[in-house]
Amino acid sequence: MMKAKKPGYRRMDIGPSAEDRAMLTNVFGDVLEKRELCDAYFLLWDARSVTPFHHHGNSEGLIQVVSGTLFEERYSMKTKELFGQRAVGSAGKTFLELPQFIQRMGNMGDEKALSLHVFLKGPMKMEEFDPKLFLQAPPLPWM
Repeated sequence: MMKAKKPGYRRMDIGPSAEDRAMLTNVFGDVLEKRELCDAYFLLWDARSVTPFHHHGNSEGLIQVVSGTLFEERYSMKTKELFGQRAVGSAGKTFLELPQFIQRMGNMGDEKALSLHVFLKGPMKMEEFDPKLFLQAPPLPWM
């Protein structure tokens, strides 16, 4: 029996530390004063790791690259075709996540990366998609 491969990223919930709170305030300002309205967490990415194709249900959110270099691809929910070009972001770049897209994200670098994710609370049900549906997906940057 084969073991399932562990994802190359892991979620780290925002802690009560002053450093975590300061980062959230610096990035998103007053929005996070109303924590009951949003879900915020960090993702720590291994080098050259990638998420499955997925979307976040009807939730909208922001993702900010804290360190490293991440890429994001957006695909049409209807046609599964690549919507625009691959976006690349280094520290400070922010991606807006909208419910009408399927996305794939990953760490392009040879070092770990860190990103901050803030989504409005609501009917957020992350759904993964079969990669065979995305025939026009560009090769991963390190392949």
